[in-house]
Amino acid sequence: MVIIGAGPSGGQCARRLAQQGVRVLLVEQHSNFSQNNYSSAASPLETMALFDLPPGVVARYWRNLAIAVNCHG
Repeated sequence: MVIIGAGPSGGQCARRLAQQGVRVLLVEQHSNFSQNNYSSAASPLETMALFDLPPGVVARYWRNLAIAVNCHG
């Protein structure tokens, strides 16, 4: 299995598959994780807990976030 992107979702997916014995190749564009520019802030904290993701994967917390959808595109 090839997984593109070593952010929280890609990393968790790779970990779960590997735990089940699947051979995994996790591909990341950056040479180390300190350069990874992902933001897991769009994930609810409940999701982070559900998948046992460590607090260190949270790049930034958002406050007073409002999502607006433009249906008139």
